[in-house]
Amino acid sequence: MNAERRTLTAVYCLAGLLGLGALFVVFGATFGMSRYVYTRVDLVGFAVVILLAMGLAAFARAAPAALVDRVDRVRLDAFAPWRLAVAVIVLAVIGTHLVQHGYAFSMDEHMTRFQGAIFAEGRLAGEVPPEWREYGRAMCHVFVRYDPETGLVMSDYRPGMASLFAMFDLVGLGLYVSAFMTAGSVLLAAAVARRIWPERPDAAIVAALLVATSQQALAAATTSYAMSAHLCFNLAWIWLFLRGGRLGHGLAPFVGVATASLHQIHFHAFFALPFLLTFLRPLRPGLIAWYGAVYLAGHLAILGWDDFAMRSASETAQAAATGAADPLGRLLSRLAGFIRFPGPFELGTVTANIARFFAWQSLALVPLLVMLRRRAEWSPVMVLLAASIGTSLMPYPLLMPDQGHGWGYRYLHGLIGNFALLGAAGWVVLSKETGRAAARYRAVVLAALAATAFILVPMRAFQIERVAGAWAQAADFVASREAEVVVVDSHAIYYGHDLPRNDPFARNRPIAMDIRALPKDRIDALCGDYSVAFVSGEDVAGFGVPVFDPAESEETPADYPDWVARLTAPDCAAPPDG
Repeated sequence: MNAERRTLTAVYCLAGLLGLGALFVVFGATFGMSRYVYTRVDLVGFAVVILLAMGLAAFARAAPAALVDRVDRVRLDAFAPWRLAVAVIVLAVIGTHLVQHGYAFSMDEHMTRFQGAIFAEGRLAGEVPPEWREYGRAMCHVFVRYDPETGLVMSDYRPGMASLFAMFDLVGLGLYVSAFMTAGSVLLAAAVARRIWPERPDAAIVAALLVATSQQALAAATTSYAMSAHLCFNLAWIWLFLRGGRLGHGLAPFVGVATASLHQIHFHAFFALPFLLTFLRPLRPGLIAWYGAVYLAGHLAILGWDDFAMRSASETAQAAATGAADPLGRLLSRLAGFIRFPGPFELGTVTANIARFFAWQSLALVPLLVMLRRRAEWSPVMVLLAASIGTSLMPYPLLMPDQGHGWGYRYLHGLIGNFALLGAAGWVVLSKETGRAAARYRAVVLAALAATAFILVPMRAFQIERVAGAWAQAADFVASREAEVVVVDSHAIYYGHDLPRNDPFARNRPIAMDIRALPKDRIDALCGDYSVAFVSGEDVAGFGVPVFDPAESEETPADYPDWVARLTAPDCAAPPDG
């Protein structure tokens, strides 16, 4: 197959998938913040990616031979993995401030910082002081576990990512933990590739390049999501598993347990399943027993973390929790609430998210995957990597078809390494070919890497800043009110319930509250005890945050106008700023 036909195959595959994803969204797939980001970020991104892919096809067809030769002679060893890792850290640190404004756009990110701040105090749980406990639920997002009797608060997520944040923050680097995790992923992708192809150093560089130019990986590197750590730990687990022996198999299950502690417990289980099944043929009972024992003990500990932390933090909480702690039962109950038979919406939403995943990867990925079209090109390790991708997708049509906030498809973030290694396998196949057609296609791949780095990555930075920056400015506005309490009108502000953010020990001023969770019978007392600022939709609309008229929503309570009138009355409201 000549270079033009191969490139067209890649373009058709990519454009077809992106077009299918866009079509599903047009007909109603995705919802909430995921749909908001899809319509304002992803659809534009799809168009740009397809245009660039068409440009690659034109390059494959019409590029002068001299230009092709010049591109094909680019020395890959100039892109040493350690240099790429350093570049990732530099870009991510800059992006954390210039793109994300240092703001935790999603509550997933905020929960990392919230629980990390608790760990930094040497505590397992924060504590709302007695004077604020009547308002504690209005001060805490639904992702915060809150005990109104003791005032104890903690993140409702697993503790792993918050622990990493707290450790990095000991030296002032908490905001950059994902940057270092992504840089580690670049190095580990190269290390795994060297283990698979020890005689092909160029394969290691290509694997590292595909991670380093993944738009999704770079975007996540500027956030406090657990996803960058998932990617790093997954690649570390693969390296240990492939190494084998006492060291490899001795440490791999512990890395697996650490991975399960980061965010959602099922991510690692489905990722590792195909690899673990290799212990059945030939039967390896010792490894089955070892992995089984470590995984069982570790996962039970993770499941019981929140009950243990709350009981350990307070004797009162311990007494209240006695006999009620049933982490496995609670998990099964939550799963029962999530699980549904996948219908057209669920399948369409997952497909739309897979499309956005590919749109946020390196433009070189699909052209390299095209090289693996023949079964003979697939080694057993490549089959395992692909199977891991397949099993990782299994739960989403049933459990969580959509992701809420996120850049790309964050539920598959831990698989970027798998795709990078499969792309490296495609490079190995391509580099074995000789002749003008092979040289031209290699030039297409290198041009795709350059287009990703110099066109797509800056575009994504602009897009992310436009969205996340709006809520960052709104959050700054809330935190800067000259009052003791600020109440946010989440009935009028899109995702306004994300704006009230308080220290886990309520040391910040003003104390921020969500009007939806504010005890309505305590509004008079609140006004009598504190100066109160009210943040309406009009206050934040100028930042670019979507707002709407609560009167037009069926969810708005009938008493809503009375609440607003009381909170903005002269004897309640704080004096105007300035």
